[in-house]
Amino acid sequence: MFGKNVDQYAEEELVAEFCSIFCQQTLGIEGQFNNDVAYIKSWWEHMANDPKKFARAANAGYRAYEFIFSFSKTEEKEEVA
Repeated sequence: MFGKNVDQYAEEELVAEFCSIFCQQTLGIEGQFNNDVAYIKSWWEHMANDPKKFARAANAGYRAYEFIFSFSKTEEKEEVA
């Protein structure tokens, strides 16, 4: 289905999923956690031979989350000033 790039695709999917989880937590969205775990587990199977890729995906997901929310933090700082 994915050809030779399944590991790369899996890593990209995990980045997006981790970012989504961090955003859900910050926004107080509940009820999706079981789906998130199952989705992550399905992609983990493609990356089990290289756990560092999994860690990089989680880190990149967190950095994406920080980037998204950095805009709201800038607005908050301007309102306080």
